[in-house]
Order: sequence, then structure tokens, then C-alpha cells
Amino acid sequence: MEMYLVWGVILLSLIAFIVFLVKGFKGWGVWMTIGFVILFLECWGFIVFSAGVNAKRIAAVKTHDSLYNDIKKLTVQRDEELFGKAFDPGPDMQRFVPLSNELHRLILERGRAWRGARVTAATPASATVILPTELANLPPDAPAEAAAAVAAVPAPAAVLGQELVAPNSVVYVFGEDQQMVPRVYLGEYKVTTVANALVTIVPTSPLSQAQLGALNQSPTWAIYEMMPLDSHTAFAKAGAQPTKEEIFGNMDPEELSNLLRIPLELAKQEPNTLDINRGIKARVLQSYLRDGTQAPEGTPLESSVYEVTFLKDYTEVVDSTDKRKATEGGYFDTSGRSVDARLMREEGVEAFTFKEGDEFRLDGLKAKELEKEGVVKLGAQIFIRPLNDYEFSFRDLRRLTLAAMQNAILVNREIEVVNRTEKISREELIKGEENGRRYLLDKGMYDKEMAVIQAEQERLQNDVNAKKAELSQLYAKLVEYHDKLVSSQAGFSKPMNGTPVLVSP
Repeated sequence: MEMYLVWGVILLSLIAFIVFLVKGFKGWGVWMTIGFVILFLECWGFIVFSAGVNAKRIAAVKTHDSLYNDIKKLTVQRDEELFGKAFDPGPDMQRFVPLSNELHRLILERGRAWRGARVTAATPASATVILPTELANLPPDAPAEAAAAVAAVPAPAAVLGQELVAPNSVVYVFGEDQQMVPRVYLGEYKVTTVANALVTIVPTSPLSQAQLGALNQSPTWAIYEMMPLDSHTAFAKAGAQPTKEEIFGNMDPEELSNLLRIPLELAKQEPNTLDINRGIKARVLQSYLRDGTQAPEGTPLESSVYEVTFLKDYTEVVDSTDKRKATEGGYFDTSGRSVDARLMREEGVEAFTFKEGDEFRLDGLKAKELEKEGVVKLGAQIFIRPLNDYEFSFRDLRRLTLAAMQNAILVNREIEVVNRTEKISREELIKGEENGRRYLLDKGMYDKEMAVIQAEQERLQNDVNAKKAELSQLYAKLVEYHDKLVSSQAGFSKPMNGTPVLVSP
């Protein structure tokens, strides 16, 4: 409709121009008429150009307004993605800025890490790996020959002090599975040589039998500049939000079972009813699943926190007046107050202040202490899994493993001695039984011989007694004969002295 109106106006103006031109031609002359025609054409030309410019301007303004509105929407969307909704009472902590801050904190605490480092050679004495910078375009299942070919490509000379990893530094190595998830700890290594992405490392101590067995089982390694830190939230489901019932987010049983390599059925079994090995696994899996949830009955205070409500104002000093670096004696003093400036509160504020009615979560021991003092009222008890110091744990596990192996050697040696002693004892017992049997046989013969000897002894004793009696009689007769003989001799001696000799009849 507007187009027809414009063309009507143009037609009317053209008719009016022709009428005025015919009527004024005689009085104006040729040149004035030509000038009038040119002026008329110029006006319409400028009108057409002005209309084109205006049309483009209108289109540009519409485009500008549309893009401006889109920018406003995208700005609001970007702010929501970065920070969440400004007036949302329950902000989404999975947005970019909170997550990036958390990631930045984790990276600072963890140090640098190289995931998917390709292993080109690995022996108990040393290993050569290619850090993932040179393998960005290789698939995870690429053969070792492809990795070696990448390593053989000449690279720019490394600048001293700008290596991917510093020579003589200590790194921690984990073997990865096909999904590049760390599965087995391969030990602590020292970096000996660095040639761009090609790095040679040697173990700082002899590898254990388990590590030697897993050394060539992983196509890729995860190399950490610092030992990874344990975390409560690291094992929660992706995107899980903390709740009152699960303060660290919802834990995924299947994922934990897969990561810890513990059968999922142990999650609901009573550890005390299982054998030692399965009981330990059940306790470990259950501790991860219960982390941040209602504490079961009998949970130690050291492994729990309480939700408390303050019954009166309370102030707790958390920073020490002594300030020093953590390398000079740790992060805390003997009373548990922070001495490292990075952990201290802002200048001049050395304590936490709680008001009556404030709700907070306190360590189990501290909560019980304040309850006795009438400062707080205890609420729900929450189980908190003790975090692992992996660097210490792996070293302590290695020490315990070596000690167990040495003890096993000693026990096997003692078992061997016991078995040998038992064998000798069994042989001696058999010999003793044989000797006992022979003794019984000898004793039977002895008893028989003893009976014969006793009978013979009794007979001989009787003979001796008879002989003694006979000898006694003979002796008595001898005495009698002796007396007679003496008497006879006395009778014989008298005639010799002048006395008559009496001769016995």
C-alpha cells in the first residue's frame, strides 16, 4: 500500500511539473526551461538517494537494535554462566567462576600434571616417556611405533630453565588404563634428562614386586609434580550439590566401586562378619560412601562433626601471634592455631566470633567440649572420612610391605625349622616307639630271667641256709670235740708231771 502511495505522489508531481513547464515555457526561455528540468531531475535523484540511505539506515538501526538486544541477553546469560543468578538465594556452585576458582585452587595445590604420557621404554632401572604435548594428535590406542616416530621428529632446542619438567626434580608416576584413568601407583621417580617432551626418569628406590609387575602393563602414565591430594568432594557424582543430608554431595557407589576395585556388594555387608581381607575392603568402601552423611552409631568423635547451635556468644582464636613460613615448622603451632600467613585471617582479626543462635559445624571433640561448657547445643552427627596423605601413605605402605615380606621370609624360615624339627621329632618318636617295643620284649625276657634267677637264688639261699645249719651243727660238734680234746690233752699232761695218767676207756 505504501509503495502505491509513493508512486502516486511521483506521478502527480510529474504531471504538475509538465503543466507548469508548458505554461511557463514562453516566458522563461530555453535556458531557464533546461535549468528547471535539470533542477527537477536533481531533486528527484537526491530524493531517491536519500530514500536509499534512509532505507539502509533503518535496516542498520533494526540490525543494531536486534544485535543490541541479543548482546544484552548474551551478557545476562554469560553472567549467569559465570556467576549464577544475581538474586538467587541458592546459587548454583557449578557455574564457571566457582568451578574455575576451585580448579585454580586444585591446580595450585596439586602442581603440574601430565596425563597420558606415552611410555617408550620402561625397565626397573629407568624409564623414558614422551609428555603429552607431543602426542596431542595421537589417539590413546596409537601403537608405540607411532609414539616413537613422533619422538624422532626433530624439535626446537629446549631453552635452559624453560623445560616441561625440571631436571633432578622428583615426580610421582601412576599407570593408566585405556581411558587414561590412573589405576596403579608405580613409584617415586627422579628426572634425569629432559629433551623437550622426551623425559628420562629413574626410581628413587627399588620398585616393589607389584610395581614391577605393573610396569609394562599401562600404555600411558600419569606423571604428577606433586602427589595428588585427597578430597571429600572429588568422589561425589558429577554436578552433585551439597545438601543438609549429604554435605559433600551424593556419592556414586558404582563409580567408587570401580575406582577402588572393591566389589559393590560389600557396601551393605557388616565388616565384622567377613574375613579380614573382605572386612577391610568393606570398611574402606563404606567410609567413602558415608562421607558427609549421618554418622552411624559408634562413630569416633575424631571422624565426625556436629551441627551445633550456639546458646550464647562465643569467640575462638584461630591465628597464632607467631608468624612464620610453613617450611620452618608446619602450618600450625602446638595449640592448633595457624602460623602460616597464607592461612591467617585478615590483619587484626585473629578469631571467629559466633552470636547466640548461630548454626555451625564443629569438630566432634570440640563440639563435645563446648557442649559440656554450655556454649552449644548438639545437632546431627556427620561422618567425615579421614583424608589420606598419599605421599606418606604410599611410603608407609611400602615400608609395611617390605617389613611384611621380611617377616614372611623369617616366618617361612621358622616354619622350615619347625618342619625340620618336627620331622626329626617324628623320626625320634618312631625310633623311641621301636626302642620301647624292644624294651618291652627285653623286659619280658628280663622278667622271665629274673624269675629264674630269683628261684635259683631262693634255692641257693635255702642250700646256703641248710649248709649254714649243717655247719653250725658241725661247728658245735667241733667245739664239743675241741673241749674233749682239750680235756684229753689236760689228762695227758698230768703223768708227765708225776701224776698218774688216766686213760679214758
